Amino acid sequence: SHSDQLLAQELIWELIIQGIITPGMNVSNMDLPFLRVTEYGKQCITEKRILPYDYGQYLAGIRSIAGNLDSIFSLYLEESVQAFLKGLYLSAVINLGISSERLADLLADDYRATLPTLKQVATFDDAMKKARHASKKFDALYTRICGMKNNMPRDLAESLEMVRYLVEIIRRERNDAGHPTGRRFTRDEVLVLLLTFPPHLRAIISLKRWLQ
Repeated sequence: SHSDQLLAQELIWELIIQGIITPGMNVSNMDLPFLRVTEYGKQCITEKRILPYDYGQYLAGIRSIAGNLDSIFSLYLEESVQAFLKGLYLSAVINLGISSERLADLLADDYRATLPTLKQVATFDDAMKKARHASKKFDALYTRICGMKNNMPRDLAESLEMVRYLVEIIRRERNDAGHPTGRRFTRDEVLVLLLTFPPHLRAIISLKRWLQ
């Protein structure tokens, strides 16, 4: 059908942008409509590595975990995925880092809402204000949430270390991408970050629901 033809065209261009295929067949036919698999594409096939995934399906999976969590979180995560597909790996890492920071802010809001007295709220707000940097804020929040660990379901308590580890990894990579370090990211490095993000998000959502 006409719609299928248009969809096929979109998918072909996505594969071209990701460097899996390229226009041209040989030196005599170097342009469209001819296509060939790139050396990188052949490497993916030979090594049976993770091939490009459908970003619509990826984002649908994120939405199934998070629901209508937060428009700011969704904005930066979608930008990260789009940047990845276009080979803009620095931008992908930066936007993923912002999404992670937004998750930490939302988690902090839920923790704050559990505090029973105005004095405790003021103490927590003061700690967040003094922390300034996102990493210090998360450390302060994480310490307080760990203090509630004995009251959590076992699986949730066991996920805390993973949450901390992934937050630190994403933050470190985001800092490298967001400062003039000269650090370059490969496609595989960014893909790993994107693939580990859904279980990270699932753990954060579980924490939020338990706090709520």
